[in-house]
Amino acid sequence: MNLPGEIQVGWFPCRKAFLLPLCFILLVRNVLGSRLVLLLLDGFRWDYLEQDGHMLPGFSSIQQQGVRAEYLVPVYPTMSFPNYYSIMAGVHTENHGYVTNFLYDEKHGKNLFMDDEDFHQEKHSPHWWEDAEPLWVNAENQGKKTYFFYWRECDVVISGVKPTYCKPRTIKPGIPEMKFAIDESLHLLQNRSADFIGIYVEVVDYYGHIYGIGSKELVEVIKAVDREIHNLKEQMISLGLDDVNVMICSDHGMTPIKETLDIEDTIDYEDITALIPEGATVKIWPKDGALDKVYAALQASAVSKKMTVYRRDNIPERYNLRGHYRVSPIFVEADEGVYLTTPCKCAGCPQCNIKFAELPTFEGTGYMRGMHGYDNTDEDMRGIFLAFDLKKNYTSKPFPNIELYQLMCHVLGVIPNPNNGTWSNVAPLLLHPGTAAHHSMTDEL
Repeated sequence: MNLPGEIQVGWFPCRKAFLLPLCFILLVRNVLGSRLVLLLLDGFRWDYLEQDGHMLPGFSSIQQQGVRAEYLVPVYPTMSFPNYYSIMAGVHTENHGYVTNFLYDEKHGKNLFMDDEDFHQEKHSPHWWEDAEPLWVNAENQGKKTYFFYWRECDVVISGVKPTYCKPRTIKPGIPEMKFAIDESLHLLQNRSADFIGIYVEVVDYYGHIYGIGSKELVEVIKAVDREIHNLKEQMISLGLDDVNVMICSDHGMTPIKETLDIEDTIDYEDITALIPEGATVKIWPKDGALDKVYAALQASAVSKKMTVYRRDNIPERYNLRGHYRVSPIFVEADEGVYLTTPCKCAGCPQCNIKFAELPTFEGTGYMRGMHGYDNTDEDMRGIFLAFDLKKNYTSKPFPNIELYQLMCHVLGVIPNPNNGTWSNVAPLLLHPGTAAHHSMTDEL
């Protein structure tokens, strides 16, 4: 529930110097706040909620006691890391800078490749994170205690702050890890040690990749996740944790891989400084003076192939991507379900080991069968959002996942940073929507 708390009126200095050097804003906030548990279910597509012709019982019980969005719109590209950060910071990809899962920073001459052998050292370089702050930084700075289980990179110091507790992701968190995190969270909530808890669950995404949409293995693990959701809700009721809000969301959906498309012959690698393939997209940094040549060759090939080639400045504005310097000068986008293959090339590293240069294979299951990263308006890329202790049995219109940030700030009683959200998109979810403190600070200014 949203505690009425106390009204506080005041001002605060803006964090973004380009907006105004000093801004005086009327703040009306819930000083006490409620407590919040956020479950991020990686790769949980919007229509996974219904199995065998009806809505899964655990998720259904959440909706009956709370709210559900028709679906959640991910940011582009619909890869995991860009969406993790947009959910936690409330800004578009071009505003936080984590523009894909495998990053090349031309300005700093550095790579940050997801799960590469150098990743766990390089991720601690502050320049990767300096464009936006995740919610736990804000919450900790405002006196909240935050705990995260298996959450990607919760162990990184950002703006001088880490969560109160972080259990790092050292394996792909599945059902046993979900059970453990829920049990630990209930103990923390009982003894009032935590204000904000984040739990990351990866198994649905992993099974979607290796077994494919509609496979019995994926359906079984979806039902197992649902049972844990039901267990969490029932235990919270029995423990009397009625001041705790629970939100459940996913970062993106999943689509079947229909075909592969090899574009290696289209590219002269002597003209390339760096090339990062990720299946749904290929990012290219041509050498000085070679951009027009590389672009023209790809563009000529794209006429008869199932892909679109962009210069950075021509990436569609609706993607909210092209404004960040880490976006490649040439950006190749596959049609949904098409998997692009070509060798990778990296600058500043001895060899490029990105596994998505070819269609990956998995022991015992063969070639990868599901993929994401495509246009964020594609139906298969849609995610989920449910919550209880907001309104009761309410279904909202779809909204972008950047809106979750201001919603979480409202529940926690935390003053939000400037963000890309629009308060009217999420205010209908709440019994007591609040006022100015929880509007988009970007829009206000």
